[in-house]
Amino acid sequence: MKKSTFLIFYLPFLLIVSILPGCAHQPDGTAYTRDGKEYGQVRGTFRHKWWNYYERGVSYSDGRFFEEAATDLNLAIEKRENDQRMARTYGMHFVDYFPHRELGIVHYQTGNLEAAKKELTLSLNQYPTAKARFYLDRVRKGMMEKEGGKVPAPNLTIDLPEGEIWTRKDPVVISGNARDEKYISAVTVKGFPLFMEGAKKDVSFSRPLELDQGSHQIEVQAVNLLGKTSTRIVVIHVDRQGPLITVEDLNGHPASPEKRPTLRGSIYDEAGVSEVMINGEVIPIQKGPEVLFARTLPPGSETVEVVAVDSLGNRTSALVDVGISSMRPGLLKLAFAGSRMDGLLVAGLFGSRDTQAPQISLKGWADSDAETVFMDRVFLDGHAADDGAVESLTLNGKPILRRKGKRIFFNQVVRLKEGENTIIIEAKDEAGNTATRELVVTRQVPKALQLEERLSMTVLPFEQKGEVSGASLSFQDN
Repeated sequence: MKKSTFLIFYLPFLLIVSILPGCAHQPDGTAYTRDGKEYGQVRGTFRHKWWNYYERGVSYSDGRFFEEAATDLNLAIEKRENDQRMARTYGMHFVDYFPHRELGIVHYQTGNLEAAKKELTLSLNQYPTAKARFYLDRVRKGMMEKEGGKVPAPNLTIDLPEGEIWTRKDPVVISGNARDEKYISAVTVKGFPLFMEGAKKDVSFSRPLELDQGSHQIEVQAVNLLGKTSTRIVVIHVDRQGPLITVEDLNGHPASPEKRPTLRGSIYDEAGVSEVMINGEVIPIQKGPEVLFARTLPPGSETVEVVAVDSLGNRTSALVDVGISSMRPGLLKLAFAGSRMDGLLVAGLFGSRDTQAPQISLKGWADSDAETVFMDRVFLDGHAADDGAVESLTLNGKPILRRKGKRIFFNQVVRLKEGENTIIIEAKDEAGNTATRELVVTRQVPKALQLEERLSMTVLPFEQKGEVSGASLSFQDN
């Protein structure tokens, strides 16, 4: 009876004690030390499971013990074949499992490029990762360097007509294709790199650019894995402003029906003037950057509307009041009769002195010269007028006048920075009188687009494993 009681109570205890020593050590593996750090160890008990071999193999690889790493990774593949994220080990425990990728890296480090290519390609087919693409590109480059021979530059084409491009689009999209049997590793447009998930033989690209008014030289560059480069320069002229309309002369007066007013002037646009309408009627013109026009108006006309359209579709309209066309006052002739009435003796010929500065008018800015906007640009549609002639017109110091005239109608676009922007329009007439219009435009960013309103994410520090290299600085993938 006593013997049975002893076996019942003490035998399980003896069995547990005998098992514990076997669980406390890690069999079938040797830990190595390099630079004071141990490699080849796993967390917990080594149970010869696929995840044990994978963890230990990656540890060996981090320490550059590649032979041991290859052995363990091959054993892991025998027990579980496919690369994947969140592979379940047991219970609710999961690990990212990429034995083919890590084995491919081991083969690359040991110079076995064919085996490395096979394993990395297999990993990408099973579960694509940036790390596998990165090392596959290195493998391809190494193989091509071994082959040797002359390496041509990539074939780079741009989806734009030949020659210089004129456009009013915003943004301006630069698209094209780069192709190379040696794999395209990078494409840049105006210095901006195209996002690429690994090198490819054929890369189609499209990049929207925010370009201001004026001319731009856009450099497009394609580079293959061996560093050969192709470059294309695209010249783009951006014109989002309507033509400049100059009314040089307007003779006649509506109060004199027998005198038919004549309107003379010019229209200028760098992109080329394509159409001119006066009072809704299209007049024949010789298309080009500058167009001269003269139009006799019907008797009794009070206003005349001039509309100019450029080759890109930008337009400017000018409404001229014939009744106050304000020709410069004519010279005043003074004469007096002598003591002898045998004729008139002309005493002198005098002209009135111009002391009036030009007038600057802007549509939509009648009440205030200060505005708050949420757009990144402001459109200025206005005109400058003078009884004599406006001979100088500038916008923020930049001349916009083509030739002098009594009425200058302009349509300009000004890009705004965030915060307060000052826009200065200055007009000067032939007599030297100057008028200045100063606008203060405050650009605000909508609250929903401000940085502090965006979703925030906190990332814990990454663990640095093994030797620091260019790859380890670029990739933090396990």
